[in-house]
Amino acid sequence: MKQTRNPYLPGWEYIPDGEPKFFGDRVYVYGSHDEAEGERYCTGDYVCWSAPADDLTNWTFEGVIFKKSDDPNYETEVDLLAPDAICGPDGRYYLYYFTSKMDKLGVAVCATPAGHYEYYGDVCFSDGRILTSESGYGLMFDPAIYSAEEGNFLYYGFALQKRKEGFPEAAYKGGFVVQLENDMKTIKTLPVATVPGKLQSVGTPYEGHAFLEASSIRKIKNKYYLVYSSEQGHELCYALAENPMGPFSYQGTIVSNGDVGLAGRMEKDAVNYLGNNHGGILIIEDKYYIFYHRHTYGTQYSRQGCAEKIELKEDGTIPQVEITSSGMSGKPWKAAGEYSAHLLCYLRSKEGILHYSSSVKWKEPHPYIALEGRNKVSTVQNSYLHNMQDGAVCGFKYLQFTGEEQEIGVTYRGEFTGKILVYTEESRENQIVEIQISPAKDWHRKEEKLKQICGKCELYFEFCGEGSCDFDSFYIR
Repeated sequence: MKQTRNPYLPGWEYIPDGEPKFFGDRVYVYGSHDEAEGERYCTGDYVCWSAPADDLTNWTFEGVIFKKSDDPNYETEVDLLAPDAICGPDGRYYLYYFTSKMDKLGVAVCATPAGHYEYYGDVCFSDGRILTSESGYGLMFDPAIYSAEEGNFLYYGFALQKRKEGFPEAAYKGGFVVQLENDMKTIKTLPVATVPGKLQSVGTPYEGHAFLEASSIRKIKNKYYLVYSSEQGHELCYALAENPMGPFSYQGTIVSNGDVGLAGRMEKDAVNYLGNNHGGILIIEDKYYIFYHRHTYGTQYSRQGCAEKIELKEDGTIPQVEITSSGMSGKPWKAAGEYSAHLLCYLRSKEGILHYSSSVKWKEPHPYIALEGRNKVSTVQNSYLHNMQDGAVCGFKYLQFTGEEQEIGVTYRGEFTGKILVYTEESRENQIVEIQISPAKDWHRKEEKLKQICGKCELYFEFCGEGSCDFDSFYIR
């Protein structure tokens, strides 16, 4: 595979909740659609991106595939959330979605994977009654679809984390699965619970990693892998079953968007700002990848898709994978050329990290990934790291050095007095160079001779000083 990066789409695109699907010889990603500086989740229409299966660096924008107004029950400020798509028994493609009203699961259909989907109907009982959150079978949230010889199975659900007046017991149960008829919308068997929610998980193997949202289903070597976002929010866990309707058994965490849990790392030591997570497994022959998303703009509402290569053990288990800048290829970048700062996978301020929730947004000491130059009259976009104050650190994993004599430089701007320290591990003790920088209104470049390094290394940049520095890129030559 060619050299990949995270995020895998352009820096101006915001596609969270990514579900990768392999149709024909291409990979298609279906997801929600956030925007830069978003003020709520999923404000855009559904769009699709695709890439050749043998070149996951070459992504093509397929355009809008389903508009909010395509749903006949469209209302102002009702947004389209996390979808999934599948090729049905009739060879047509079915898109499953729900809206921020969380009242039903809609279905749209198209002759091609990335054409314009037309509203087809809502998931309903055989007598025509629509499956709703009031039906007693969980909350209508995050649909995931599996269709094969075994049948058509729809997964969904959201688990309330504490008791709330007026909600039925099913709202606390967690995930559900229902079998559909071959028309892809009529319920064949009543829904059954899959993974328990927090209040249902006490005393079970799921305790501490119970179901929150984000069902995603794959069949691998005759086993069903149900990926979901746990009560922790930032992590994607998985459960296994022999049958598509379960029972499912808890297995572990695949990825955390802050590497929490990896090698014993605690939440306070997360490598990046934490927030909700959602994604699915991509299978290409004997290779496996996990798609997830990260948070930008110092908010929970501007999320970007990332992906990592994962390992499937002989016993069917998947060890937790580290988040990286280099992404799906699993190969380090060459330590030569220029790399945008928005490709960072490590970001902390002097005060640590933030955990985004409905009550937490960006605070002054913290840096964040931002976007500038894109507006109604300009198509120029530039993603960069904004507001590095004293002690802020960003990091990139990994680069391959050859031991040659080189220079390393940074592109920056801002009103400050200070310097940038560069080191190869998560500590100043591994410093390799110090770059003195001066205030600059516009983007400015400065380089220093680099200590000779050989092998695969992490690379960290720390701003030390007063004021605020914007970091656009680093380069090695």
